[in-house]
Amino acid sequence: MDVKDPCEHNQCRFGAQCRPTLDGVSFECVCPEKCSAYGNSRSSRPVCGTDGKDYPNMCELKKTACREMRILEVRFTGRCDPCQGVECPNSQVCQLDEHRNAICRCNAICSEDLRPVCGSDGKTYSNECTLRVEACKFRKNIRVVYPGECSAGKNPCESITCGPFEDCNIDKYGIASCQCQPSCESVMKPVCGSNGQTYSNECELQRNACLMKRHVSIVYKGPCGDTGPCHNYVCSFGAMCVLQNGRPNCECPTCPERFEPVCGSDGMSYTNECKMKKEACEQRKEISIAYMGLCNTCSQTQCEYYAVYLCINVHCKYGARCEDGRCVCPTECPENYDPVCSSDGTTYRNECEMRRAACEQTMELSVLIYGECEDVGGSGAGSKSPESGSGNSPCDKDACRFGGICDYDSDDRLLCVCAFECPHVRAPVCGSDGEFHDNDCKMKEQSCKTQKKIVIVPKNRCQKVEEIACDGEKPLINPVTGKDYFCGDGPESKTCPPSSYCHKTSEFAKCCKEVIMIKSCADTIHGCCPDGKTAAQGPDQAGCPSQCNCNRLGSYSSTCDPVTGQCPCKPGVGDLRCDRCEPGFWGLHKISEGSSGCSPCDCDQYGSVRDDCEQMTGRCVCKHGIQGMKCNICPPGTVLGPDGCMDASIAKSVTGSCDELQCFHGAKCKEKHGEVQCVCDFKCNSDERDTKTPDDTIVCGTDGNSYGSECQLRQFSCRYQKPIAVAHEGSCSKVNVIGMPLFTGKSYLELSKLEAYSRLAIELEIRTLASDGIILYNGQTASGKGDYVSLAIKDGHVEFK
Repeated sequence: MDVKDPCEHNQCRFGAQCRPTLDGVSFECVCPEKCSAYGNSRSSRPVCGTDGKDYPNMCELKKTACREMRILEVRFTGRCDPCQGVECPNSQVCQLDEHRNAICRCNAICSEDLRPVCGSDGKTYSNECTLRVEACKFRKNIRVVYPGECSAGKNPCESITCGPFEDCNIDKYGIASCQCQPSCESVMKPVCGSNGQTYSNECELQRNACLMKRHVSIVYKGPCGDTGPCHNYVCSFGAMCVLQNGRPNCECPTCPERFEPVCGSDGMSYTNECKMKKEACEQRKEISIAYMGLCNTCSQTQCEYYAVYLCINVHCKYGARCEDGRCVCPTECPENYDPVCSSDGTTYRNECEMRRAACEQTMELSVLIYGECEDVGGSGAGSKSPESGSGNSPCDKDACRFGGICDYDSDDRLLCVCAFECPHVRAPVCGSDGEFHDNDCKMKEQSCKTQKKIVIVPKNRCQKVEEIACDGEKPLINPVTGKDYFCGDGPESKTCPPSSYCHKTSEFAKCCKEVIMIKSCADTIHGCCPDGKTAAQGPDQAGCPSQCNCNRLGSYSSTCDPVTGQCPCKPGVGDLRCDRCEPGFWGLHKISEGSSGCSPCDCDQYGSVRDDCEQMTGRCVCKHGIQGMKCNICPPGTVLGPDGCMDASIAKSVTGSCDELQCFHGAKCKEKHGEVQCVCDFKCNSDERDTKTPDDTIVCGTDGNSYGSECQLRQFSCRYQKPIAVAHEGSCSKVNVIGMPLFTGKSYLELSKLEAYSRLAIELEIRTLASDGIILYNGQTASGKGDYVSLAIKDGHVEFK
């Protein structure tokens, strides 16, 4: 008689194994007794269970599930929280990368300077650094919308009301919308929600509550259920119960860095409400919000027994402070030497010492320059200027004052060179010589030339001269508006075109044509280059053409930066000598045929494999089945779309009109073959460069690139559909060089994730100080993903694996 296997139609739950009894008729469910290790195999790697606990391997997880008779599955391969036990510097936090590897990031070392900025989340931050730290810590894309507090301008977030855990986001067009957290870290730190559900972590609770548009709070940290150690465990002063080594523990909250100041009931100001609650938790005392904003101690001081606050109507001058109704001068100042040059021409040890002197002498003093007066043109009281005809007077530190450089003329007589190179801006200031000067720099230059101290004084001390825009010359007209350029303060302000300056007063701000004084290179501060024509950019003929070797096609000028050696490159051109096109551009040789720079590859985003192209022809690398120079041609009967070439019958037709399409950055909407698109069809006038030297028309864009003219800058802004404005006149001082410290054996340089379809080229230039060491390394993750690459020095030889 055949006996059937009793385990054939019976299954055991909770990971137990079915085992027939000795009689072969019945069965029993048996839990695994031991787990075997198989080296570094997948089944032997640590796993994270759905209960939020780490297990050495899959077998141990099943063994626990069976022993405790509960459903337990693998949530992640690896530890539940890879950051647990990782010690980061105090200024950083531990986060996970895309492979769940723990890394330290978000350097939170920010200055305490209060320079508020309004973020794209509608929140005010104390400065731009704290905004970046906030964005990094909470994995959000937050950018600066405008400088200053959000309440200082129009805050689009104030016009909408977001639901639970929704964040306001202001897009690039200034439109606000409510959004949920896009994703959360792959961390298993279970929390029990007020709806009785267990979530993987606090972020998942908030994200699910946001998507469901319901308010869900954390009851305690840990899985829901009566058996949780944090269940019914009460924490006071705003602390939260967390599990540490299986035991409940109260932990104070972590806070964001956004600047929403509140005044606490303890009379102290806090950056935001969360920071106040954290302080109350750490100090174990009750602190509530007295009112929104920074504390105003005088207005909130309550005096008892009919007393009055003595300082409430006392306003002290000259840096004094009020104590018991009297103005008292500062008595203690720090000993650090941080010199300031005061408006009285005296150098003080630090700003506090200047305030104390102003208070004791009952006179108004202000900081002219942070540094010694000698550094900027004033050697202080008691200095004497060189007398004319003094013969061979030595060039000591007192020979030339007020910023002058001591030198000798051809007759070996002492002279002072005043090479200030002041900006072409008319912002008149009144000097102590009783004269108006074009700007502060021009006043200092005059002080140097006359070797007399001249400082800014109230304008009523100068003879009033009626200001005429551009000194009677016709102001420049903006070709876009047909009106005079406005270069003053405000949103309508424009940068004056090259070869012009801004004439600004309290009544007008006009762009005026600059009168260029052509001088010999011998008259410049650094003299001539070896060619006898070009002015040297620095000492020892630094920046001269013979040292720069700038490419004549790719560079605007034959001279370069005297310090970095960077030549001023044309648009789309890169490298130190401007001898190659930047990635995504081609056609350096085309510049000789009239091109303004390297041309964009313009590879079709749907049909090309990559953004760059062949340098001589501009041909792009196409995906399979797609043709054309720009990879935009499909076989007959198909059209190109996001998923490649598809049948024309199922492809969505492009409809609409220019009334529905909005173009930006100078582009114009045009209709062609029933399709509408934004086109940049304007060209820059080449005659502009024919009448001016290269240095007169070059402008530096806010994207860090140099352009031949402001017109070319606008042209590139239109082509790439991104905002580019003039940062300043002249070429950018950008150098594509990464300075690295000496590697001591413990330091390393880490590259972010690199994406390559078929090939990847990395150029390294190193100098080894040891016979063994790692040059380049990329290891696989704990899950077995990624490529293993090793380039090392072994016994003085290069080894590649």
